[in-house]
Amino acid sequence: MERVHFRGNTPKINVVKHTFLDIGNEIMGRWRNYGARVSALSMEEFEEIYALRSGIEGLAARLTAKKVESEHLPALHQELNALEKLTQNADLFLYLRREWQFRVHCYQLTQRQRLLKQVLLLREHSERYIYLAYHEETRVAESFDFHCRLLDAFEKQAGLQAENILQEALRWTLTNAGPLVESMLVTLK
Repeated sequence: MERVHFRGNTPKINVVKHTFLDIGNEIMGRWRNYGARVSALSMEEFEEIYALRSGIEGLAARLTAKKVESEHLPALHQELNALEKLTQNADLFLYLRREWQFRVHCYQLTQRQRLLKQVLLLREHSERYIYLAYHEETRVAESFDFHCRLLDAFEKQAGLQAENILQEALRWTLTNAGPLVESMLVTLK
């Protein structure tokens, strides 16, 4: 990093100098610790993340339904068909990655980048809880059913229906993973 020299000692130069140094320290402090913090699992965080996801992704689903056009549907159906193949004895991590890619592809149709960033951020924060919802083989089939219903709502351009389906899917995750999160927390204490 190149050193910047400020000449003089006027009040304006001092303000600029301190502002510049504060910003530089903030950036370097964040960069130095990037990826180093992992908060402990907590039921509060789990519930809060899924409440936020329910609102943001519900909005994304509703807006997607309004934006879907017939030209988008073949690609979405193709992705859903590929996802269906993964419901039979497939690697859970691969299934979850592909089902997420399907939803991101759908949400991108909204053309709202700020919304998509928020969706991605919240999904990233929920990653460590997601796998807990899939403790039985039937869970993948249930998850896939939500995606089929979601695509059906998109085809009908039924925004409220799409939002409700997505929110139901996230409540399903809360219901299925919640008891496991609680039992893990008890074990860790």
